[in-house]
Amino acid sequence: MSVKPGDLFIFFARNPNTPANQGSEFQFLSTTNFLYLGKTLPMKYRRLLMRKASQWTKRMSVPRLLRAGAIAVALGGAGYVAPVAYAQTVWQGGASGNWNVNGNWSAGIPNSGSNAFIDSDGSINTTVFVNTFGQVNNLTIDAGDTLHINNAQRLSVFGGVFNDGLLQIGTVGSATYFQPIGTTTLSGSGVLELMGAQAWIYDNQNLNAASDHLINSAGHTIRGVGNIGFGNTLQITNQGVIDANVLGGTLNVTPNGLGMVNTGVMRASNGGNLNLNGANLGAGVIDN
Repeated sequence: MSVKPGDLFIFFARNPNTPANQGSEFQFLSTTNFLYLGKTLPMKYRRLLMRKASQWTKRMSVPRLLRAGAIAVALGGAGYVAPVAYAQTVWQGGASGNWNVNGNWSAGIPNSGSNAFIDSDGSINTTVFVNTFGQVNNLTIDAGDTLHINNAQRLSVFGGVFNDGLLQIGTVGSATYFQPIGTTTLSGSGVLELMGAQAWIYDNQNLNAASDHLINSAGHTIRGVGNIGFGNTLQITNQGVIDANVLGGTLNVTPNGLGMVNTGVMRASNGGNLNLNGANLGAGVIDN
């Protein structure tokens, strides 16, 4: 088995709840792109690291001595660039609750230095309400779960979003924001839904942030009524689906001066209106 630059790996740390004299159970700590310089991944690390995105939060048993620090050192010596270890915090607030309640999370309220999981429990469908100006590094939303950004609030994402569920920008008249900071990739099979004319995807705190880049990956859908981009603030790449699907509503797509790179599908359906403000540089489908 060999790997190439950009391959996705999963980084684990020992579960502190497992006594040292028992078999060590390792749990997910963070995701990263390990850069392996053309070498074959050593056999003893394959079971630990080669995990697909759909298995991010699964646990497994591995040799006790492979602690997180030892793994980073060993891989560094083999030509890897070791990752930044972000804290993880998992939703434990039940079927419904607010983002800004410390006790609703396994390791406290998410921030720009943590990865958040909603909710790693397939037995219940969870709805989390962002009732504040929230921040997160990487965000995972499981199938059946919903993250709803309340009216007049915002969520800043400094990493990426793996979404098999539903992420809603829930405006009811006031400006409400999903803010990609740097390059933010939306992946998974889920939906990001803009719910009104004042639903926005861009960093309204930095109107000169032309370096921000939103990538809607293949398999992921952005739909609804509202605005993707504003002025010269956001580079937009669509590999999935962007759908103006609300009767009588308009979905405005405004890329920065680099233009819209569309290799997926952009469409208006169900009587909605798709308004592309800028050049289309891709070879994908635009149907409005």
